[in-house]
Amino acid sequence: MNKDIFYCYSPVLKKELCSIGERYIAKSTHDKTGKTYWMFMFNEPLKEYLDGRKKIQK
Repeated sequence: MNKDIFYCYSPVLKKELCSIGERYIAKSTHDKTGKTYWMFMFNEPLKEYLDGRKKIQK
């Protein structure tokens, strides 16, 4: 797994990320589970958003 890529399996989180201007670089389906996932470049704005989101949900 590439550390520069964020794998997103949540359609809700994918919508949130797109709404803040992040764009996924690829979309695929997991071989074993069949779930759709999106790949985002793991950059500083994405990291900050995810860190802040975790604090809100706890």
